[in-house]
Amino acid sequence: MRCDQCNYRCKNCKKESYLCSQCQGINRDILNYCYCEQDSREVNGTCQKVCKQNCEECNPITGDCLKCKSGLNRSINDKSQQCACSDGYKENDEGMCIRCYMLNNSCLDKCPGGTFQDENLFI
Repeated sequence: MRCDQCNYRCKNCKKESYLCSQCQGINRDILNYCYCEQDSREVNGTCQKVCKQNCEECNPITGDCLKCKSGLNRSINDKSQQCACSDGYKENDEGMCIRCYMLNNSCLDKCPGGTFQDENLFI
């Protein structure tokens, strides 16, 4: 009898080196032999969260966005910690943030009848 090393993805294993009973590190899926979770990738032996679309830089542990890609009219939403359309913009069907006109806290494609576009009050 001898002691064999568990696979590097396993903190503990049983019967075989790849049959993990506990994963090494975070963002690993115990049901998938401790490979990285679906929304993570392996970097130097650790699983790091992949940045979501429109996010340039994110926290490798949580996936929270730290910086949005520039030029997309997006900013970080305080609640979701992801890149959402900035104030005065809304997302169209193609996922682009387009300018909109604010009226009664609604973001409209154009100003309705009885209103006008105030060029001095862009949000």
